[in-house]
Amino acid sequence: MQIYHYRYAVLSTENVAAGMGTTHTFEIGAVWGPANARGPSTYVAPGINGPIVPVVMDYWVSFVTTLDPNPRRADDAPEWEPLNLTAPSRLRIRTNDTAMEDWPVDQAVRCGFWEGLAWIMKF
Repeated sequence: MQIYHYRYAVLSTENVAAGMGTTHTFEIGAVWGPANARGPSTYVAPGINGPIVPVVMDYWVSFVTTLDPNPRRADDAPEWEPLNLTAPSRLRIRTNDTAMEDWPVDQAVRCGFWEGLAWIMKF
């Protein structure tokens, strides 16, 4: 089984003005569509993050239907590489700047803890 890791780095003018970055679950409006999840106005036209919605939705639809986020990803979206803890990288999802990025090794080591529990968590 492949594991796909990401960092959701989409910002809104409201969050930035409040001194926050990307808040927990901020991607819900992009995953389900702004109208279906009462997503932040940042995703609704003319919101600045409208272009990220089809990118996020296509990755998720692809993963749900094929267990791989890549076959049905948006045409201009980068390939999402599976997690490799020896050369850690992850998908950074950001409006108009989605790409694979290096992942700090110390963070990968901490996440390796969860890999050791995977056998018990799958039940």
